Amino acid sequence: MLKYIHIGHMGIEKFKRRAREAVFWPCMNENIDNLISGCGTCQSPRFSNQKEPLYLSLILKYPWEIVDTDLFHWDNNDYLLVVDYFSRYIEISKLPNTQQNGSYSHQIQICETWYSCQSEER
Repeated sequence: MLKYIHIGHMGIEKFKRRAREAVFWPCMNENIDNLISGCGTCQSPRFSNQKEPLYLSLILKYPWEIVDTDLFHWDNNDYLLVVDYFSRYIEISKLPNTQQNGSYSHQIQICETWYSCQSEER
């Protein structure tokens, strides 16, 4: 019966769930664990799906020390988005049509204005 349920090589948790829906016998979980641990097909993806390590984020002292920016297009308009990492504050500015001249001077000017205002407040 175990080999019939094991045909899909679904992994141990899904295998146990499927087995519980169909049958039950004493020591069922141990038998399933033994079968899965001996199956090469089930064991091969086990180590490739390891958890990613946590990365410590910087501890910031002031707002606007680190920001993230993005350009996006919505409703036939271009926008500049700036997010402050410290406060998670969001600034959005509508941009003139950037496709006409291909220049980013307006975006740079907006960023300089935002950053100069924030540095004066410190």
